[in-house]
Amino acid sequence: MSGFDNGTLQGGIFAQTKQFGAILRGLGPPVPQAGLVGDLYIDGQTFQLFTKRTTAAGDSVDPWGHYLFVVPVTYQTRLKWFLPCAPTRDIGIDGDYCLLWAGYANYGLQPSIFGPKAAGAWPANPVPVAVALNALYTAEDTHGI
Repeated sequence: MSGFDNGTLQGGIFAQTKQFGAILRGLGPPVPQAGLVGDLYIDGQTFQLFTKRTTAAGDSVDPWGHYLFVVPVTYQTRLKWFLPCAPTRDIGIDGDYCLLWAGYANYGLQPSIFGPKAAGAWPANPVPVAVALNALYTAEDTHGI
């Protein structure tokens, strides 16, 4: 796993966050100690997508915060990668999907997904995916990456 994590809350410095990689998965919400700032996580029970925004943990701060949205059914089991640009042939295996994700302050609220990868190649263009943003996320998770 690769990434950048210096433990700050400096929202304007994009390069300090993890910008690409495999999407973490587990059963239940992520624990505060898991992952690096910028990681994505899918809860395998609810298919809610989380992003780690800070290393701080305290009385009212959860480093993962509330989930952003529920991953649509089509992508729930094969969405495995996230990148800020189109994936290259060396990423993933046939059948995988890749989330076009930039880690910006709006967290890609109109996500686009490449895939499925077939015959070793990704489609030329991503598909925009409609999702319903979690209302609690916008109201309470104001600290940015």
